[in-house]
Amino acid sequence: MSSVWRCNSHSRSTGAKRPATYQSVRGLADAGHSPAARVALLMAGRGPILYGQAFESSVPQRQRWAALQLPPRGTDGLVVEERLASR
Repeated sequence: MSSVWRCNSHSRSTGAKRPATYQSVRGLADAGHSPAARVALLMAGRGPILYGQAFESSVPQRQRWAALQLPPRGTDGLVVEERLASR
């Protein structure tokens, strides 16, 4: 019985920290940090399902975060792998 209580207690304590965590991750994502953008997208998109709470973000914000997940393109518009394959 005590292990169940500890699990529930842990769940409540981490739940209280999620909004602050999201604010930090969102700030990093807005600054162009790709791994943070991935986490921010997850929290904003799946927050109610995974965490039982919603995390606010705008459509343009989510679009910028999603763009950070794309592979970089060169001046010719090709992704590095495409450029290597065309040689």
